[in-house]
Amino acid sequence: MTNTKRGFTLIELIMVVAIIGLIVSIVLSSLSTARQRGNDTARIQSVHQVQSALQLYSTSNNGTFPPNDQATLADYLVNGSKRYIGSIDPRIVYKGTDINNNSCSMPSGCASYHLGIPLIGLDNKALTTDKDMVTGVFDGTKDDCTSTGPTSKPDKCFDITP
Repeated sequence: MTNTKRGFTLIELIMVVAIIGLIVSIVLSSLSTARQRGNDTARIQSVHQVQSALQLYSTSNNGTFPPNDQATLADYLVNGSKRYIGSIDPRIVYKGTDINNNSCSMPSGCASYHLGIPLIGLDNKALTTDKDMVTGVFDGTKDDCTSTGPTSKPDKCFDITP
């Protein structure tokens, strides 16, 4: 009489579990990368929105930009007599500059500005087209956009000027 037991052997079950585990790890890795790129895209978009608000501010203020840094930027763009933007991402780094890209804190306004935000990933193509400038404590070559931050190659600071 022959043994007609049906079912899987232990080796077959272990192989199926291992393959499912491998597939799950690949999918989770892809989702993590997609989330990182989505966050970086949102941060870049946030910088461009502030840049548009700064252009509107400049048009209303004889071609000048707000002085100082990101701590007072909201006072000019969000809480001022005119509202140029709804809110500002707190991770944005801003520095008003003069015509030679030196730090500017003149109450009457600055000739230019330096604006940036730290990104999460190093593989973002936007990092190859940014300015990578240094303006006072604002350092576009550092990962966190400040002169005290660490540096990777390329840096993680997406920074722009007008």
